[in-house]
Amino acid sequence: MSTPVVSQSPELRRVIGFFGGTALIVGITIGSGIFRTPPTIAGLVPHPLVIMALWTAFGLISICGALAIAELSSLLPQAGGVYVFLRAAYGDAAAFVFGWLYVLITTPTTVAALSVVFAEFLLNLLGVPVDAKVQLIAVASIILLTAANTRGAGVGGGVSGLTTLVKVTALVAIIAGAFLLGQGNLSNIVTGGGVQGSGLARAVAAVIWTYDGWVAVSMIAGEVVAPERLMKRIIIIGMLTIVTLYIGANLAYLYMMPVGVMAQQKEAIARTVMTGIAGPAGGTLIMLAIMTSILGALNGNLLAKPRVAYAMGRDGLTFAFLGKVHPRWSTPWMAQLIVGGVGIIMVLALHDYDGLI
Repeated sequence: MSTPVVSQSPELRRVIGFFGGTALIVGITIGSGIFRTPPTIAGLVPHPLVIMALWTAFGLISICGALAIAELSSLLPQAGGVYVFLRAAYGDAAAFVFGWLYVLITTPTTVAALSVVFAEFLLNLLGVPVDAKVQLIAVASIILLTAANTRGAGVGGGVSGLTTLVKVTALVAIIAGAFLLGQGNLSNIVTGGGVQGSGLARAVAAVIWTYDGWVAVSMIAGEVVAPERLMKRIIIIGMLTIVTLYIGANLAYLYMMPVGVMAQQKEAIARTVMTGIAGPAGGTLIMLAIMTSILGALNGNLLAKPRVAYAMGRDGLTFAFLGKVHPRWSTPWMAQLIVGGVGIIMVLALHDYDGLI
C-alpha cells in the first residue's frame, strides 16, 4: 500500500513564474550536448537522414515524457518532482532508493561534469593549457552558483533566465546564419554512407543524453506560482523550444559541412560553423555563448535537483537537517550545500569529463 504524500511545506516560497520555469527547463536541458555530441553522432551513423530521424524521433519521445511529467506536476505540485511521484505510486522504499541515488551519484556527477567542461572551454578560449587549473575553476563555479541558489529560488531563476536567453540566441544565430549567410549545400543533408547497428545504438544513447534534463523542472514545482495552471505550460513550451532548436541546429551543421567532415570536428562544432559564417570573431562569440550555456545548465541542476534531498528530509526518509529551510531566504540550503559539496568531491576525485560521464 502506498504511503500518503506529505503536504508541501509552506516555508518554500512560490516565486518562480512562467518565464523563470521555462528558462529553467530549457537551461537544464540545453547544456554542452548540442554543441559537443553532433560530431560523435556523425561518426557513429554517417548518414544525415538517419541523424535527423534520430533527433526528431527522440524529440517526440521526450515531448511525450514531458506531457506525462506535466500532468503529474500539476496534480502533485511539490518540491521533489519524480521523488514525490515515486513515493505516491510505490511507497517509501522506491522513493528512498531513487532519492539517495540522486543525491550521492546522479546529481553530483552531472554537476561535476558540467563544471569541468566549462573550465576546459574557458581555458581553451584563453589559450591557457588545460591542467590542474581545470579543477580550481570547476570548484569555484560550483561554489559560486551554489551560493547564488542558496540566496533564493528567485536569484537562481534569474541566473537561469539570463543564461537561457544567451544560449537560445546563440542557437538561433547559428541556424539563421547558416541558411542565410553560410556557403552550405543542401545536398549535404541527404547524402551519406552506410549505418551499422552498433553505431546506431551508441548514437541513440548520445541523442537521449543530449535531450536529458527536462524532468528536473518538476522538482521545483513547489516554488512555481499557480503550478496547477503553469506547470503544463512551462513543460510543454519548454520542450517544444528545445526540440525545435535541436533539429534546427543539426540541419544547420549538416548544411554547412558533409557528414564525414562533421565527424572529424574535434572542437565545438558550433565554433567551426560560426567561424565559417562570421570569421574568428564569430567563433569566439559562439564559444562565449557555449560557456554561458554550460554555466546555465550547471546553475539549473544546482537549483532544481537538491529539492529531492530536501523532500527526503522533509518526509523523514533521511537526515532531518536536509529538510531544513533557511529562515531568511526560504531555500533548502542544507540540501543545496550537500549536493554542491558532493559535486566538488566528484571533481577532485574523478578529475575529467569522460570519467565523470
